Amino acid sequence: ASLAKSLKVPAKPSLQVAVPAGTIDLYKAIGAFVQPIMETDGHDAAVAVVESCCEGFRKAVHAAGPDKEEFVKAFNAEAPGGEADPGIMAGATAFWAGIGAQVGPIMESNGQQAAVDYVNKVCDGFKAACHSAGPDEDAFKASLAKSLGAE
Repeated sequence: ASLAKSLKVPAKPSLQVAVPAGTIDLYKAIGAFVQPIMETDGHDAAVAVVESCCEGFRKAVHAAGPDKEEFVKAFNAEAPGGEADPGIMAGATAFWAGIGAQVGPIMESNGQQAAVDYVNKVCDGFKAACHSAGPDEDAFKASLAKSLGAE
């Protein structure tokens, strides 16, 4: 009886987890890409590019799952002209890997729908943080952490 009391059953992982690795890489790459667009074409044009990049990233993550080559192919397919900016691709690949490291255990313990929901939660939080923070990295980090419950 005393042995049974000392054994702890591991809890299911919560969907409130740390900000994935690679998040800041993609945020900075989008910022660097969007800055000249903001200067020449204005705020609305920059917002549209951020929106397109974030949604393209979400679609590519869902399409590729854990396959890096498929992710690169899918993300390029979402980019204007069929090829993502190299800086954005590097950031996106880092963020994809960071999400993947967190999604694997969620998928194993809670199933595919929980993993899909998690990816959507991260992508929604990322996009909202990009839009609300603009070029303010500290505001971006705070907004994303709050949306993910990782405060």
